[in-house]
Amino acid sequence: MRSLVAFIVHSGLQFTLLYVMVLNTLSGNAAGLAVAMINRTAKHLAAHNFRWQDGLWFGLVLLSFLALKRLALRKAIELSERVVEKYRLKVAHLIRQAELLQIEHLGEEDVYVKLTKDAQKVSQAVRKSLKGFEAVIIAVFVFGYMIWQYSGAAFVVLAFNGTAVILYLIVRELVYPLTHAVTDCETKLFGVFAHFLDGFKELKIDQEKNTDLVQQYLLVQSKTVRAMRIRLSGVFAEVAIIIDTLYYLGIGSILFLFTVDVGSAIRFEVVAMVLFLWERLYRIYAAVPYLTAAEVSIARLEQLARQLQQGLAPANSTSPGEQIAAFRELRFENLVFHYTDQDGQRTYTVGPVTLTIQPGEILYLSGGNGSGKTTLVKLLTGLYPPFAGVIKLDDAEISMAAHRYLVAPIFSDAHLFDSLYGLAAIDDQRVDDLLRLMDLAQKTHWQDRRFTDLNLSTGQRKRLALIQAVLEDKPIYIFDEWAAEQDPHFRAYFYEELLPTLKAQGKAVIVVTHDERYFYLADRIIKMRDGKIMADA
Repeated sequence: MRSLVAFIVHSGLQFTLLYVMVLNTLSGNAAGLAVAMINRTAKHLAAHNFRWQDGLWFGLVLLSFLALKRLALRKAIELSERVVEKYRLKVAHLIRQAELLQIEHLGEEDVYVKLTKDAQKVSQAVRKSLKGFEAVIIAVFVFGYMIWQYSGAAFVVLAFNGTAVILYLIVRELVYPLTHAVTDCETKLFGVFAHFLDGFKELKIDQEKNTDLVQQYLLVQSKTVRAMRIRLSGVFAEVAIIIDTLYYLGIGSILFLFTVDVGSAIRFEVVAMVLFLWERLYRIYAAVPYLTAAEVSIARLEQLARQLQQGLAPANSTSPGEQIAAFRELRFENLVFHYTDQDGQRTYTVGPVTLTIQPGEILYLSGGNGSGKTTLVKLLTGLYPPFAGVIKLDDAEISMAAHRYLVAPIFSDAHLFDSLYGLAAIDDQRVDDLLRLMDLAQKTHWQDRRFTDLNLSTGQRKRLALIQAVLEDKPIYIFDEWAAEQDPHFRAYFYEELLPTLKAQGKAVIVVTHDERYFYLADRIIKMRDGKIMADA
């Protein structure tokens, strides 16, 4: 419970939480008062002394309870959803500020599970705990009334319920590690399902791979999750049975063992109050599994936030008003980057690399697989921080992370956005013209500042990404194997028309390519091998 409250307070919603708790306190007191008035009216009726004022006051209290209860529930729902929203926006902001290496080290399925299932568990726990809090208020009120009217019976009920509370606290500590293990196993299961969706084509082609993934991973992981969830739910079920037993023992004690010298009417009044009280106490007990699951989820959510915050670089200090639109020379001197394993040991090194980029120049970057081309592109775009080396823009030393706005890249695995984000002024006619030029006008349309359809082939997706890059009008363009999925017509257009056009506009163009038949069109050709530049001609 403490971690849930701390999570809400950390989200800046402590005053909303306080407001909801006040509403629950008022509605709980109203409910308890209604119980006391019912009990009082029952005594008057038994004595044939009904007073109309009792009915009027009961109606007013009931209306107050209903109004407060309705408002409390609505505010509790609002609070639970605002907590989830605050966290998701926080993570989105952290992802925006994170560097590529951090994102690459995080498991995609783990992030999605934490943002969806774990966040939802926290939302459920907020609502359940607030209902439990209201139940606590009602229980306190009713217990107080019972102590005032029937002190002996009240202490019997308190003893049995105190035992139940102690039992739940013990079980809660015991099942916490199991709840954590169940959540981790479910995350792995989601990872298996991700293979089915992301690798659908490969699995459809290779039946042996498909069967192996099902038999050795999906079924095994699914059985593990099922067994652990049965075990976890079984523990809470056993506790629920024990609590039910304590409840019936409490009623039996009042009926058969305690207050034998009092009239049956009083005993039945006490039993009726205990029956009413039990429903409220059960809400408290029922909230415990949700709170336990929420504590695990909160720990996982906070772990994700810490992972994103580790080594977090400050946001780009260069505001749009300070961004430069042109440069004379961008020089990379002795850049070095190391890949490391989980133990921090170096596994592969790119560099030292020295390279000069100038406007109005077409530079081809070639080399075999594993030669370091993609890593060099990530260094040039500021996505990877160099371990050593200097970057100079017009002889002034800079951080490429603060100047990557200069670059419009299309990576080999480029993500395709559904709109031209970041462009305030858009010429709709030019977008339509470019769609026709790239033979995409029949596939997708520019409508309401959105592309209507992104369900395109790989080559078509690359052409739509090219349209977006051209419209960005950046000083530097980087194309990573853009022409690899294009037909001969668009391949020729790319090398023979588009690149020279960008060059004529004063753009610096870097092309990662293996198309040797078009090498003659380059101003310079950089050849890489084993993470180093072998030739610059």
